[in-house]
Amino acid sequence: MFLQIIPFNCGTIESIQGWPGVETIVKKLHRSTRPNYPLGFRFLTLVLLASVPIFGLYAAALPENKDLIRGQLENRFNYLLFPLEKENPQLSIRLVIGVGSLNEDEDEQGIAHIIEHMAFGSTQRFSRDDKLKYREKAGMTFGSHDNAFTGFTHTGYMFDIPVGDASYRQIAFSILRDTADGLLFDAEELEKARKVVMEEHYLRFSKEMPVWRQWLEAQDAEAFTSRYPIGERTVIEQVDQKSLRAFYQRWYQPGLMTLIVVGNFDVEQIQEEIEKEFSSLAPTSIGVSSQQTKAAISPDPFAATSKNAIASSSMLISQVEKKSVLTEADYQNRTGVALLIELIRGRLKRANTLLNPRFNSVSAARTTDAMFDYVTFSVSHEEDQSDAAVEFLAVELNRLKKHGVTEKEVEHYKQLHLTRARNLFPQREVANSSSLAGALVQYVMSGSTFISSETRLEQIEQLVTKTTLKSVNEGLKVLLGRQKSLFSIYAYNTTKPKLNDLVASTASKSVTRVKPPGIELVSFPNRPTAKDLSPGTIVKETSLVDGKVTEWHLSNGAKVLLFPNKKEKKKIMLMAFRVGGVSRVPEDLLAAADLMGVVMLKSGIEGITIQQLGEYLSSQQIGLNPFIAPYFNGFNMSFNNDKVFDALEVLHLVVQDNDLESGLLGQLKQVFMSQRQKLLVHPLGSLQMAAQESLFPDSSHLHLHKPAFYNEVEEGDITRVYQNLFGNSAEFVYVFAGDFEIDSLRVPVSRFLASLPAVKGKVVEAKREILAQTSRKLVNKESPEDRSMLVYTMVSHSEVLDLSSRLSYLLLNTILQNRLLEEARVNQSLVYAIQVQFEEAMRIKKYNTFQVLSRCAPGKEEQLEDIILAQFDDLAANPVSKKELADAVKAVKFMMKSRLAQNSAAIAALTTLYVDGIGIEGVFEYNDGLDKIDAGYVQQTMKAFWDPAVYVETLYQPKGFSQP
Repeated sequence: MFLQIIPFNCGTIESIQGWPGVETIVKKLHRSTRPNYPLGFRFLTLVLLASVPIFGLYAAALPENKDLIRGQLENRFNYLLFPLEKENPQLSIRLVIGVGSLNEDEDEQGIAHIIEHMAFGSTQRFSRDDKLKYREKAGMTFGSHDNAFTGFTHTGYMFDIPVGDASYRQIAFSILRDTADGLLFDAEELEKARKVVMEEHYLRFSKEMPVWRQWLEAQDAEAFTSRYPIGERTVIEQVDQKSLRAFYQRWYQPGLMTLIVVGNFDVEQIQEEIEKEFSSLAPTSIGVSSQQTKAAISPDPFAATSKNAIASSSMLISQVEKKSVLTEADYQNRTGVALLIELIRGRLKRANTLLNPRFNSVSAARTTDAMFDYVTFSVSHEEDQSDAAVEFLAVELNRLKKHGVTEKEVEHYKQLHLTRARNLFPQREVANSSSLAGALVQYVMSGSTFISSETRLEQIEQLVTKTTLKSVNEGLKVLLGRQKSLFSIYAYNTTKPKLNDLVASTASKSVTRVKPPGIELVSFPNRPTAKDLSPGTIVKETSLVDGKVTEWHLSNGAKVLLFPNKKEKKKIMLMAFRVGGVSRVPEDLLAAADLMGVVMLKSGIEGITIQQLGEYLSSQQIGLNPFIAPYFNGFNMSFNNDKVFDALEVLHLVVQDNDLESGLLGQLKQVFMSQRQKLLVHPLGSLQMAAQESLFPDSSHLHLHKPAFYNEVEEGDITRVYQNLFGNSAEFVYVFAGDFEIDSLRVPVSRFLASLPAVKGKVVEAKREILAQTSRKLVNKESPEDRSMLVYTMVSHSEVLDLSSRLSYLLLNTILQNRLLEEARVNQSLVYAIQVQFEEAMRIKKYNTFQVLSRCAPGKEEQLEDIILAQFDDLAANPVSKKELADAVKAVKFMMKSRLAQNSAAIAALTTLYVDGIGIEGVFEYNDGLDKIDAGYVQQTMKAFWDPAVYVETLYQPKGFSQP
């Protein structure tokens, strides 16, 4: 928060105030549940420490959200209920226990984590198989609807139940009750959990100690840095049942437990069920857990190198005190610092645009974890830019500290901050049950007051009203005031620089007042009205699917699909797409097509710089992203329903006036090539690239990764590709989904979309089939990990699927996924990870693909192959059981229903069926279609798909292992 002087009846407050913001609350969950620290910890980092004194803010207590119902049983077991009045039947349940790795003794490191995994096994009332059957019946998938976490201070268990049947809720309560006091700790379950935790430990620490852990161990947090939730390998390998049971009985006590329930339910009924299930838990005198939860960042210089890091970065860190948000002062302090961060982020980004070469990216953010609370100002850069990046941060932040910002900047970011708040906060309490349950988990873990959206907005409006140029500049001096230490992490480099010399050289840089880069916003003409439009712009209007969807034909040949969806309040999503993509780009322009997405995002439009466009989109809360895929290209947009004119005008300008000859191509090529080269060291990216190379005779149009391709690209090539992909407006389809009235879109659509020219420039396209006819093929690669990875890619050459076939493929995908996940659970020592991906045929892509991605221990490849191919053979030879089919139908119905509740998913579903001419009614009639599919039909689908002689197997093995 910044320095302000406000009348305060009880005197003044001089302290450091915390501000756990909305974004970092989400980060905190991930950070405290698994040691997954910010990417910046892998990079070169400069550290700044500052105390932030606050003068005289009102200390009135924040009012708790009136819809939150809290309760406590006689045994001190706590519960929080948040009833929702909405159609979605999903119920979200969380059990949070105030015990984590900080509660472990020296010889217990990892016990809390092992206990978390043992909770998924057999317990007093439920076998492992019972739990699996329950998940299947309730339409749940492990990981998405049933999961858990272990953090430094808390352990949590989660259920998201897709169906509203009370019996499933009661079973979930019973399973969680068994988690609370019914774990068995038998030898078989211990060994299963031990193997899983050992694999997680391996994935994190196999090659080198992660840089974030090296840095943390240099900090002033001894208990924190010696108690990572993942645990110590020796303890994990040797811990016995007796030690686990002792820790469990000591800490799994009702006084440390909070049950969270969010969804559409009867409050009194839920309270009765909680009383019945949890009141018999043995009472305890333990009320709160005693843990170290605060620490200071060490001022000592620190440096590290990392072979695993794929980039370098520089970061200034300003630390503040960890503090729960309980009063108006706390919340306004948090919000004030968020405003300062936005100002600094904007200034750094604008300063970066003046550099040549530019850094890859600059940013500012706030991070909260189990021990620390700090603000980071970062630059992502290439290896040879380390010194320049450090100097850039030091100079620009010192300039801000000494000379401050301008009145224009303050007013702009005040308005931007307020606009975001008004757009975002009304959506908080119409969010889904899972996100609200996650927010309540953070409420329990942080001890902050859980306030309503109205209170949040009210506090921000008060703060923005009080904020002045003087208070902002004083706040910047405080936030950037005390440089303490340099923390450096280098990707690739084998030697560490002399940190003290680097600190001295940057600290001695003098800064002068300069005119800040402009933040002039785009200025648009007056909005047209209906009387300004020429008649016949919308030449045809058709009502589809009993009025659920409206189709317009525009005068320039384009088409519009309108799907009003009131479930996402005030939000609209638009996908403007054209069938074609890079599959229709001439061979000599493939590299230019790959580069064009970067150029479009970085070049701006004629007369408007990319910085101005970015400022405008940010101020109006408009999302705009071009996409260029193998078979589609276009734009995805998101905006509020009161910003339709603004959004469509920007789209009109970007399509018609994109400045592709901006002179930035050379620099953008270097950035893009660097990113692509780094992609190759990532296991999944390189694995998928190899699979594509196996399937297609020329895969360069999908995944270009050779610098020579890009070096030959000229700016004129970008323009030619743009004409191919975006020049013919008559081929575009605009799909709207969201909270709008049909008539409200007539004027803006007519003005900005129908007025685009039918053809702009010469369009020369290549039309070619790109799928290789292939028999079984083995592709052998060297694994970037110490694990073997196998990818099975099966291809079915097919005409476009009808609706029944599409639904059958979705059922088959669900059944295959469930079977292979169960095989992975049964063979934990063999199968480490497995995933199924299905991609259906389309009018322009006349084949279907199934892809199974899996990992196993080196030398176990043949066993893993036998497991996977046996399931393929069985599904092709035998009908699935009625129960297995019924469970899959339930899961697919829930997935399809969820699509219509989300704008993005609804657009994807409508687009696919519309392009293929099947009829978009299938999006709404899936229930009837699924009920008509029997086990024999699913079997026939698999038989038509699976040919043991035609598939591609991509095998990655660690160096030194031979092909099986």
